[in-house]
Amino acid sequence: MMLVPDWPATGAMPAWAARWAALLKLAMSPPMPSRMLLAVLTPVPGDCGILCMSDTIAIGALRELTEHGIRVPDDVRLMGFDGIPFSDCANPPISTVAIDVPAMARTVIDRMVTLIESNLRHERPDDITHDHIQFQVMPRTSTLAA
Repeated sequence: MMLVPDWPATGAMPAWAARWAALLKLAMSPPMPSRMLLAVLTPVPGDCGILCMSDTIAIGALRELTEHGIRVPDDVRLMGFDGIPFSDCANPPISTVAIDVPAMARTVIDRMVTLIESNLRHERPDDITHDHIQFQVMPRTSTLAA
């Protein structure tokens, strides 16, 4: 699957690469207007795919693609992120990256408690800026090669 192919670091960005950059920007700010999705989608050389920032956005993208005769996965591959159960109920089922939400919630709560406790003691909190949460790639029909 090709999300955004390489292009030279210098010089003008090819038109198709600019469309993909626009699509990625749109995917981060739902809801995505259907005319914008279709404007940046066509034409793209070779295999292509769309990675949405959530499964909900991927479900909406699947609907718009289908309504405009763009077949998933035959014409374009589609993948979501967050692993909600509804992504498996779509037609075709949408591939996703499932994250361990309970582990993420525990990590956030632990950090909040640590910050509150250090504030109560008038101490400077630790400079923890990131952590690693388990995930699982769940391939489904929406990313199968034609």
